[in-house]
Amino acid sequence: MISPEEFKKSWKKKDTNFITYPLEALKNVNIVNTDKIFLCEMGLPESCAPYLRFLNYDKGGMSQVLNYLEKDNLDEDNIDELSNMLLLGMTGSGELIAIDTGSNEIVCINHEDGSISFVNSSINHLAESILSYQKFLGSIQNRYDVLVDVNEMATEEDIELLKNTIQNIDKDAIEEESFWAIEIENFKD
Repeated sequence: MISPEEFKKSWKKKDTNFITYPLEALKNVNIVNTDKIFLCEMGLPESCAPYLRFLNYDKGGMSQVLNYLEKDNLDEDNIDELSNMLLLGMTGSGELIAIDTGSNEIVCINHEDGSISFVNSSINHLAESILSYQKFLGSIQNRYDVLVDVNEMATEEDIELLKNTIQNIDKDAIEEESFWAIEIENFKD
C-alpha cells in the first residue's frame, strides 16, 4: 500500500493541486484510519487522468452522494445502498466517484440511474492506481518527441502492462465492468 509520502514523491506533475480534507471533517466518517490519514496529509489530485476531478470539502467533497442524484430514478434498494456513500469527485462524463463507508470501497456511480461499479478497494489503492495510470501515459508519451494521442499509440504490450500493474495493486480493480477494466478496454477500441 502506498503511503502519502511515497505518492507525493512519485507524482511527476509538479503543478498539480491536491485536494485534502480537514481532519475535523473526517473525524466521524466511518472509513479506515489509513484512508483518513491519506486524505488529510496528501489528498487526491484535483484533476488527473483518466478524466477524474476530485472535490474539496467546501465544494461538496465528502457529502452524501444522494444529494447529487435524482431520487425519482432510483429504487428503494438503490437508495439504501447509496446512503452509505460519500462523494469524492466525478469523471469527465459526470459519473460520481465515491467512498462506500460500509465497505471502504471506492465506487463509480452512474448519475442517471444510480448503478454502481467498483473502482478500488480503498483510497490508497485508488491513489496507487491513478499513479500507475499516469506513469503508463507518461511512458507512451516519452517514446515520441512530439505530442501524440496515447489512445492511438498504446501497444497491446503497454495495455497489458497497465492491466497487470493495476491488478497487482488491487486484484478486483480489473474485474469485468469495473471502472479500471472499462478504462483499459477503451484503449483496445
